[in-house]
Amino acid sequence: MKITRMLPFIDDEEKTELVNAILNGEISEEHVRIHHLLPFLNKEDRTKLFQGSLEGKIEARPVGFLPFMERPEIDRVVEEIKNNTITTMRLEEVLPFMERDSIKQLFRDTLTEIKTK
Repeated sequence: MKITRMLPFIDDEEKTELVNAILNGEISEEHVRIHHLLPFLNKEDRTKLFQGSLEGKIEARPVGFLPFMERPEIDRVVEEIKNNTITTMRLEEVLPFMERDSIKQLFRDTLTEIKTK
């Protein structure tokens, strides 16, 4: 049986155990697709996997996590990309998930930056 079919029926404790096993390399990603897990995970486990994807510990692309992230998390990602803390994503990838006001501010910042050059 595929473990992903059990996700709606298992507790957070088992899901955390699964996430830790993935991050520790105990389970191959060919057996469990990371993006199939995301709708069933709590914020903490999603964050751990997202961090693992940023660090290259797992093969899942970081942008695939964005639809499951909350606004404050997305805003933090935008700031970390702008500060070069996150280098495995581009701002263009985050745009569809940003608030309108954040996009306007990003536009203004970018416009100011290119005007002074």
